Amino acid sequence: MPVVVAFSIFHVILFILVSCYRKDKACLRYIMFIWMLSSIFSIIFYTASQEYNKITIIPYIFFATCLAISIIPFGYIDDRYSTITIRNKFFFERIILFFCLISIIPFFENAIHLVKTFSFDNSDALATLYADKMEGDFNKQKVVNWYSPVGKICNSLNLKFQYCSLFLLFLYLGYGKINKYKLGGLLMGCVNPVLYTLSLSGRSAVVFTSLNAIFTYLMFRNYIKNRNYIKRIKAIAIGIFSIFILLFSIMTFARYSMSEGAQTVSLLGWISLYAGEGTLNFNQNMWHTQAFTEGDNCFAFIKYILGMDTFTDFLERRDYWGPKMGISPSRFYTFVGDMYSDFGYFIIPFLLTLSFILKKAIFKKHIIASNKLYILYVWGMLCVTGFTCFTYKTFSNSLDLFTGFLIIWLINSSIGLKNKNDIFITPQYFIK
Repeated sequence: MPVVVAFSIFHVILFILVSCYRKDKACLRYIMFIWMLSSIFSIIFYTASQEYNKITIIPYIFFATCLAISIIPFGYIDDRYSTITIRNKFFFERIILFFCLISIIPFFENAIHLVKTFSFDNSDALATLYADKMEGDFNKQKVVNWYSPVGKICNSLNLKFQYCSLFLLFLYLGYGKINKYKLGGLLMGCVNPVLYTLSLSGRSAVVFTSLNAIFTYLMFRNYIKNRNYIKRIKAIAIGIFSIFILLFSIMTFARYSMSEGAQTVSLLGWISLYAGEGTLNFNQNMWHTQAFTEGDNCFAFIKYILGMDTFTDFLERRDYWGPKMGISPSRFYTFVGDMYSDFGYFIIPFLLTLSFILKKAIFKKHIIASNKLYILYVWGMLCVTGFTCFTYKTFSNSLDLFTGFLIIWLINSSIGLKNKNDIFITPQYFIK
């Protein structure tokens, strides 16, 4: 217990120091705030679960070192002087329009389905659906039956934008030439993956999208040309988050009532499992793993592209590596823990190299290409949501991430350009 408390106090002190001396680094402070909260929740879950009896200081020191290295680049973001560029205006405008068009039908079909099915009275069915999905007894063709033929295709296309949709939304807000209908379509497109995930009894998209939306806003807030849009965004965000909280609560109560945890821990302790168990599991379990996963955990998609043997199904990966590692592969170990399972101690030189590259891409740069900024943005989303796991590690998520990189590459490519056609998104004012 003292070690867990000390680890949390360390995060609190660090956050206070950074908040006092680096007030202009909003993204850095936000990431540290998330990890501070996670460390506090780890105390709650540690106390409630009574299952951790091998927590020591060395794994925490190693973990804190890895996390500190990971967030170094965010201390060098300067949204007061750096201009963001989009090289291909033609592709940018048409990708925005395409994304808006494919998002409208699935947004309304998912929303209507949720209104019909989500209620506290139907909570047991929602929890059962989630359990079937986790155990592999899930037939998506039978369960996902509320789409029209066009809506089904559009929903599949929309989900491929899930990691770059918020980035595109805020690039569009910084673009200046805003069409309210396109803006509405962009908002629908950003929210649709959450509605879809909720329809399949999942909660992660609610949490991750909310956290990533705040991170994206902090990264781009000084680039929004019309100050009135900031007020509108905040008002819309409050409304959307309120609905998310309601739906999240319904699903949480459903899971809790159907879980064995309901018999052993309080609701707060059970919720703390998701927010705080990652660092505890890393310390007690992942640190003592009996085997390393050789890239199958976080980088299966890359191994597949390179023609290497790997797993495209996460359940098969768990069944194979679980016995070899000697720990449960279905627990949260944070993104550091998941990468540690692939790299072992070599995670430190890997993170140092990555942080150096990301820092070099933005440090003292008056003009930053949006594709380079997107790489930092993707890493930032991982640092924000990584208190659970390496959130891109499933094969399908990695494919969606790759699609996002391709989309951002297109809006910065020279394809179809006869003349220089850059868009410059400049800082508008400094927000403390």
